[in-house]
Formats: sequence, C-alpha cells, structure tokens
Amino acid sequence: MNQKNIVLPENLRRFSHGLDSLNPFLLYHGIRTKDDTGYIGDIHLDPQLFIIISGEVDFYLDDVLLRGGRGDVFISNFWEPHAFRKTTEKLEFLSVTFSLFAIGEASPFSDFDWLSFLKQAPAKRKTAFAAEEKESILALTRKILFLDAVRPEGYRSMIWFAIHEMMFHINSKYISSAGGRGKVREELKISPALELIHLNPNREISLDEAASACSMSRSAFCLAFKSIMGETFSHFAMKKRIGCACMLLRSPKHSIKEISDMCGFVNVTHFYHTFRKFRNCTPAEFAAEKFFYGPES
Repeated sequence: MNQKNIVLPENLRRFSHGLDSLNPFLLYHGIRTKDDTGYIGDIHLDPQLFIIISGEVDFYLDDVLLRGGRGDVFISNFWEPHAFRKTTEKLEFLSVTFSLFAIGEASPFSDFDWLSFLKQAPAKRKTAFAAEEKESILALTRKILFLDAVRPEGYRSMIWFAIHEMMFHINSKYISSAGGRGKVREELKISPALELIHLNPNREISLDEAASACSMSRSAFCLAFKSIMGETFSHFAMKKRIGCACMLLRSPKHSIKEISDMCGFVNVTHFYHTFRKFRNCTPAEFAAEKFFYGPES
C-alpha cells in the first residue's frame, strides 16, 4: 500500500449517491489533461459504468489492474473499490452511476438479467468488444452526453433508456445460453436482503432476518444467495460493512473506536481482526495510507 498522488473529486466523494427509482442515475463527464497523473477513485453503494471516450487508462477494480482505451467499458460492482489514472496525455471519459435497485425494474425490462456483468470476477469486467461494437457503445455515449447537454423535455427518461440499451449490449455478451434472455431476473429473489444491507451499514444482518425479508427458509436463502452472488450472505454482508469502514477511515472526524462502533462491531479487537482479513492491513495502516489500491505501475 504505497500508492501516491491519489485524489477524490468532490462530486464523487459521497458514500452513497442517493439514487432511487425517481433518480436512478448520475453522470460525470470527465477530461484529464497532462498535469493529472495520479489515481482517482472511490467506493460507493451503486454500480458504475466507466466508458473511455478517448485516451487510455490503468483501471483498478478492487486489487485487479486492467488496462483499456477508446470504446472500452469497465464496470465497478456495488461497494467495490475502484480507481483509474490516465496513461496518455489526455483522457476523456463518462462515468454512469446507476441504481442497483432501479435498473431494469420497469415491467417491460424484467425478462432480462441486467446484472449479469456484475456477477463476473473483477478481472473479467472489462468489455471484450470488437471495433464495431465499441463504436456502438461510443454512439450511445454521445447520445447520453447530447441529451444531458440539450435537455429536451423527457431527457432523463431518454437517458435512462440509453443506459439500459448500453447495459443490454454489454450483458448480452456475458449471459450464457443456459441463462437465456427470457429468464426472470434471479436477483429479484434476494433484493430485499441486499436492501437490508444498504439500509443498515451500522449493524450485522442475521441470516434469519435476511431470509425472512426474502420470504424464504434459511437453507433456501443460503443456497439462492450463494448461487446468485457467488459468495455466502455472511461474507458479502461483512465485506460491505468493511467498505463502510473504509470510507469512514478516510475522514479525520472519527477515531477507530468510533468507526468500529458505527459499523456495528462488537469491539475494536473484532474490528481489527475482521478488517485485516478483508483488506490485508489494519484500520490504522489503511487510514495512514489514505487509500486502498496497489502501487502505481
């Protein structure tokens, strides 16, 4: 953890973007010049598309380094640390943060697995598009930017449709023939449990509480969650609480003891033990380094 020159733009510093069905996305059109050489990144509830319009980047998803250029798309998962730096003189990009709970929720959209790409491991969450497909992504990106600049009546609805079109294009590459497009989204089964985690970052959510929220037995819920998310509910929920702690550790406002209490740990010893298990460092070491990625390469 010896990274340097990492800054967070004020409008991306938020712990949660406050997205919901009425405000389901947030756009950030960025341009980096030759003077911008450090990593920029954050961690937050809602997934995020990072689309490269021009230039090239090094992009971290958690501790996995990916590289990309014009027309490439990276997707950070919910509560997944991510950061980037440009490797060319100039970089232009669009980040699209979208509500985990609102994507595809409209009735006509419910027959498609909108979160298929998010179920891939970080190393696989850079799109593997041919040149023609990249141009399609860039065309949708230009459409989104145009609508956001001109803002005709109904422009937010049109942008939301364009985001779905982009997600459909991306996810179609990652849905197996066994999964199929006609399949009702499996993640709907466990969305109440995911929302419980979202609404309660300050305490442990028991398996029984999560299963009850999903109207499932404990054993059925465990099987469904592991099948859909690729990890156990307990591991996933703790990982998100550690993500909450990471954000709080960046601020000088709270002591480690206070953060331990705020994130619902039994005591500081429990907090240290769990934090080291997930982040491979202590909370104090993490706070001293100011960020959470591997070294610059």
